[in-house]
Amino acid sequence: MESIKKQKNLIQMLRKDAQNLDKIALLNFCTCFAVVGFIMCFLNLAAQSWVMAGITGGIGVLMLGNKFIFRVQERVRFVIWSIAAVLGFLMLYFLVSGGENGFSIVWMFLVPPAGMYFMSLYYGGIFSLCLGTATALYMWTPLHRLGFSYSSTYLARFPIVYFAETVMCIIIQYRIWCYKHQQKELLEKAEEANQAKSDFLANMSHEIRTPMNAIMGMCELVLNENDLSEDVRDNCNNIHLSGRNLLGIINDLLDFSKIESGKMDLVCEPYQVASMLNDIINMAMARKGDKNIEIMVDCDPNVPEKLYGDEIRIRQIIVNLLTNAIKFTQKGGVLFSISARPESYGVNLILTIRDSGIGIKKKNLDKIFNSFSQVDTKKNRAIEGTGLGLAISKKLAKKMGGVLHVESEYGKGTEFTVVIPQKVESEHPIICVEKKKDLRLLCYVHFPKHAHPFVPESYYNLMRHIGENFGIPYCICQSFEDMKKELSSGKSYSHLFIAREEYLEDRMYFDQLSEQMPVTLIQDRQNHVAVPEHMRNVYKPFYVLSVGNVINGEKISFDPGKKSMERKRFTASKAEILVVDDNAMNLKVALGLLKPYHMTIMTAENGHQAVELVRSKKYHLIFMDHMMPGMDGVETLHAIRELEGEYFKEVPIVALTANAVSGAREMFLSEGFQDFVTKPIEMNAMERTLRRWLPKELIEHMDK
Repeated sequence: MESIKKQKNLIQMLRKDAQNLDKIALLNFCTCFAVVGFIMCFLNLAAQSWVMAGITGGIGVLMLGNKFIFRVQERVRFVIWSIAAVLGFLMLYFLVSGGENGFSIVWMFLVPPAGMYFMSLYYGGIFSLCLGTATALYMWTPLHRLGFSYSSTYLARFPIVYFAETVMCIIIQYRIWCYKHQQKELLEKAEEANQAKSDFLANMSHEIRTPMNAIMGMCELVLNENDLSEDVRDNCNNIHLSGRNLLGIINDLLDFSKIESGKMDLVCEPYQVASMLNDIINMAMARKGDKNIEIMVDCDPNVPEKLYGDEIRIRQIIVNLLTNAIKFTQKGGVLFSISARPESYGVNLILTIRDSGIGIKKKNLDKIFNSFSQVDTKKNRAIEGTGLGLAISKKLAKKMGGVLHVESEYGKGTEFTVVIPQKVESEHPIICVEKKKDLRLLCYVHFPKHAHPFVPESYYNLMRHIGENFGIPYCICQSFEDMKKELSSGKSYSHLFIAREEYLEDRMYFDQLSEQMPVTLIQDRQNHVAVPEHMRNVYKPFYVLSVGNVINGEKISFDPGKKSMERKRFTASKAEILVVDDNAMNLKVALGLLKPYHMTIMTAENGHQAVELVRSKKYHLIFMDHMMPGMDGVETLHAIRELEGEYFKEVPIVALTANAVSGAREMFLSEGFQDFVTKPIEMNAMERTLRRWLPKELIEHMDK
């Protein structure tokens, strides 16, 4: 009984396999059969075999007709039985007539392999066996006397050889069919494993990001206090920085998972290049910290001010490369260059990061883009990192249609070049200088003070590029005496730029000089010195945007002690917000971070409480946690949307979640959330969300 059951299951599987026939293969069979039919027709015409010419030509026309029917209606079984009927008629005709001297019967040997390959194992096998049975009946009965006069050897052995070939073809195709189903099962298991990995990453993301949100949020709240001692503030800053580093590792893992699964989607929109550069430079300077190296930026002022692309991913690539360069550079510095080459589609954005670090051996250049790997680990064991930054950067550049190239000399430094195609939203340059006719620049920097030759060479080229790109006459002096000579030469310099150490050589002289002409001091944000009222002050990195702003007379200021939390650009005192989260610490963090906006904030600790609050009171915006016990965020959203009334259908609900794995944003938006904010909460993201979804009339702009 068991064997019968297995046989029935096998037949059902074979039938199912036949129903899932590869349609392309069937179309190819019709095409091949039609081509062979027409070729044989021409050969028979040449041999003046009119009957065979008519038959083979008719078969070619019929096969083309089958192909047309299949393309229009996709009637698989009709085409298969049509092919079987034509083949059966043709083979039986060859069998009886013998064709040319009995040779045409040899074509029958092509039926089993071709039939089972194109018509599936089920249909092809049945047809081949039926044709073999008909052949045996014809040759082993007196019927063979009605047709071609075959020899006794043909009559006795042809059916046996044909059946042997058919059985072999059935066995081979059956094994192929088994392997195909095994492959299908393995693919299903692989997909299940991949889904399990995604579920694990989602859970890991939530479980790690939730306490990280509390740690970093509480640090920001502490840093917002006014009466902190310097030690406490310094310790809180270190905790916050460590939290950001840990969050960076988590984000690397999640981004890599997205890219590997093919679910990393680019979000292209217009962006300001100058704003992106400012953010990148701030991140790089924060990463440098107290490290005794120079961060230099060489930017072409003719780069278009507004491009169209995925700003977040471009920024991620540059930050990864800059962070990598800073980590592996102990002496000298890092030079970040940016330019744009015009193309028919817009521009090629060219980003170069060059450092004077430890460099990479030639044999390791191809390995640095491998996932989870660092080269020369023995030498670099003290340097932290997952080994994913470069792999992610290369994959992101490729996804945007760009390239990432590396050159390095071991012991002398490394240069990464990224080229990314971008559309141009505004061709206006990122910075323009007005009234060039009256301008002449003088720079005083004593280059020998830098021990590593990489720094003075880079600074000299950087300053030279600024003058040349702006089209302004300039002079670079490396000594106090040379600078004085230039000032007394009668060339009428409009601006003087000096470095901090050079300023301290003769502070009184430069203070007096600043009352006669524009003098700008270039210094670090740490250990900066106070400057007199008439002197301008810019902070490193010294690059084209800060120079252009100075020349254009725009105000530049920086207060290292001023906290970012005090610089909110708007309040919304009449706005009423609901924050839903099952974690009491997260609710406390959210209340603290939203406090500067002066909004009325209510909280709910679970989905049922949130529904009751929304039912009894109208809110302008709702932040909803995702993973909550009982009723999760998605179920709570649906419960609110199902309440009667237009308000419940339209109130903005934003997912506030630690689940940041691939596909999370798409999932939340498809479920009906208006937006998506990840934990730990980034205040810039939170502020953008508030601006986007709060009614415009509730936003009260503050004086800057």
